Amino acid sequence: MLIAIDIGNSNIKIGLFREGHNSQVPEVRRISLKGLQASSKNWDALSLKLKELLYNLLFEKTTGEITVGAIISSVVPELTEPCIRGLSGFTDRVLLMSYRLDTGLTFAIPDPSKTGPDRIAAAAGAYNEFKCPLVVVDLGSATTLTVVGKGGLYLGGAILPGVTMMAQVLHEGTGLLPKIEPSLEGLEPIGKKTVSAINSGIIYGTAGAIERLRSEFEKELGYRLLLITTGGNAFLIEPYIKADHRRPYLVLEGLKLIFERNV
Repeated sequence: MLIAIDIGNSNIKIGLFREGHNSQVPEVRRISLKGLQASSKNWDALSLKLKELLYNLLFEKTTGEITVGAIISSVVPELTEPCIRGLSGFTDRVLLMSYRLDTGLTFAIPDPSKTGPDRIAAAAGAYNEFKCPLVVVDLGSATTLTVVGKGGLYLGGAILPGVTMMAQVLHEGTGLLPKIEPSLEGLEPIGKKTVSAINSGIIYGTAGAIERLRSEFEKELGYRLLLITTGGNAFLIEPYIKADHRRPYLVLEGLKLIFERNV
């Protein structure tokens, strides 16, 4: 079994890849950082709690199984080491996701070290599967679009606020706008009330931004890009864009691929 861990800004996703049938599809568990932060006063307390949670989860799920190794992608550096410690006892073969690993991509950007490892993993996973120019739209805490051109060239992309972040900023940055949870329920283009108007702006606005960016990418490159969606908020936007494929666990699948290419 292989353990893949994606440390994001809102959640930590743990993917367990087992040999045999559906070995490419992970069994996924999540640890909410919001819940952890609410119960922890500082980074030290948060780190200790995270280590315990991860160890207990893996102990429950991997009893009696051989773990070939683990790979971690992290955009929260303070939580990387606690996750490594949480893996102790299960494997001493832990890779940290980095552009320096063999990803199957060639970087055509000035400084790949500044690119999120989750974006690289998702792009690698998508290109390995589809073998054609594409754009990965990851709808998480932020909404990111990552472009892979012909020949597996990692070209860069675009970043905009995620749907939940938009709702939060509108509330915190104004005196009267309420905080909402973006939702498909009762969604209408012309919002009749403030809440529905905010919801419309966030969902249709994000969908419109994605379609426009894809169009501009294709215009610049001169060829079509396959559009793959992933991320926890994808279900809110997918009905309103022309997505070719959905891969809910694309980052974890990319991490698995990269582990196998490097070990």
